Amino acid sequence: MLTDTHCHLDFEQFDDDRDAVLQRALASEVQRILIPAVSLRSSVSAVLLAQSHPALFAAIGVHPNDSSLWDAATIPALSELTSAEGLPEDADLTDDRRAKV
Repeated sequence: MLTDTHCHLDFEQFDDDRDAVLQRALASEVQRILIPAVSLRSSVSAVLLAQSHPALFAAIGVHPNDSSLWDAATIPALSELTSAEGLPEDADLTDDRRAKV
């Protein structure tokens, strides 16, 4: 069993062929893919993508390069992403500084 431990499959560069990339990985015996987030916004994107296929998993958080986006609301927002209910319907993906979860 192979696991890809670092695949930013949520990045917009994959918008046109994300499904094909996933199918090629599965055909190559990659059975699990971890999508690491770099910000609150990408954490939400990673969770949404992980919910779309059983081989996908999300690692949420804020990369040190994006630490300027960190504020008092970040930890509660990330914590909400880990809840059993998952992602709220009104999640705002438009801007990391305003991302609401």
